[in-house]
Amino acid sequence: MNSKSRSVVPIATAIFLASLVIPAAQADICDEVGSPDECVERQDMAKNAVSTKEVKNNSLRAKDLRDEPGAAYRGLDDQFELPTSGADLVAVSLTLNAPQAGYVIVSTSGYFDFNGEDGVARCSITEGSVTYLPFTNLIIIEAAAYATGGGPYASFGATRGFSVSKGANSFQLLCDTSFSDGTIEIGDPQLTAIYVPTAYGTHLNDLESGEFRSWETDGGN
Repeated sequence: MNSKSRSVVPIATAIFLASLVIPAAQADICDEVGSPDECVERQDMAKNAVSTKEVKNNSLRAKDLRDEPGAAYRGLDDQFELPTSGADLVAVSLTLNAPQAGYVIVSTSGYFDFNGEDGVARCSITEGSVTYLPFTNLIIIEAAAYATGGGPYASFGATRGFSVSKGANSFQLLCDTSFSDGTIEIGDPQLTAIYVPTAYGTHLNDLESGEFRSWETDGGN
């Protein structure tokens, strides 16, 4: 009788203590990821217990994932005249609504039409709050005049990374021309932004969008 009591009590005590510790640990982890209700942890599942055949098509929705990657994009089928330095043109812009703080990769493309004249065309991907063309990740193309009108044409593309906060984050392609003997136009400007929640390496811009080097403050000429 006594021997049975001595063996049963420690086991019961251990089970009781485990029941207190494990849920508390689970609650902490689940609260951390923002999913405390019906939270399932690794210790709740046997190894290889879930495979693709256990997950039905369309059973996971966007709202089931806290901060899944997402994209925003905008493209214009048109041509716009580039202004001279100091009167910059927003060639195309967009807003991406980030579910949480994270990172956005923004890419752009388009082309310049120099309309048969000498000139230099410039653009940069910036945050939406920037109003003056910085020389950050600058796209810059110079062309010589043609003997006859039309062209030359020059296509361009560029990519930048940004850290973003939760909520609306705007980006734009800001452009101008430093000089031209005629009219330079930008054609079919495109902007694509892809949000990701995590960075796995260096994520640093040596020059932030709103900063200027001393030789840029004279108008960028």
